[in-house]
Amino acid sequence: MDHPPAPHPTDGSERADAVRMRPLTPLAHELGKRNPFPSAAEECFVAIVRTASMLKGQANRLLRSHRLTEPSYNILRILRGAGEGGRCGHEISAQVISEVPDMTRLVDRLEKIGLCERRRVDGDKRLVRVFITAKGLDLLAQLDRSIHDLHRAQFAGIPDDELEELLLRLERVRSAARASSPPLVPTDRG
Repeated sequence: MDHPPAPHPTDGSERADAVRMRPLTPLAHELGKRNPFPSAAEECFVAIVRTASMLKGQANRLLRSHRLTEPSYNILRILRGAGEGGRCGHEISAQVISEVPDMTRLVDRLEKIGLCERRRVDGDKRLVRVFITAKGLDLLAQLDRSIHDLHRAQFAGIPDDELEELLLRLERVRSAARASSPPLVPTDRG
């Protein structure tokens, strides 16, 4: 016979007990927290966001030296990978690493500085595809070695097998996140 679950205390004592049980971790010290995180899940979230911010900040400084942002660099890499077929806007949106709120405006900026171009497709005059230009390819070629070296430095001292394990664990986190909420669908504002 199943017993009903015990009622949860509403006075906050359960949360206080959980906080007391967890140690004050290096991340908590780094953030200047006086109390431990209430759960490992909450600390993992903060650790992932904090780490991503640090890694992206370093990459953004490198990209800014070439007058690029992380989203514009990502778009250029997508277009380089697309080859002669190019990509239409919704295909680029589906492939970017981080959500870009106004893809059209970002492509406009890249086109204005000569790093990509839009062309209508022969069979369907309504369909416009975006292609990387020779200037865009040259810029990526200049950046390839610097970006590679930056990533190696960011993960220096971590053996490949541990990096592979990290990748597997992060995939599990992304999978759980996808399952816990509806997917983000880009909206067309215009």
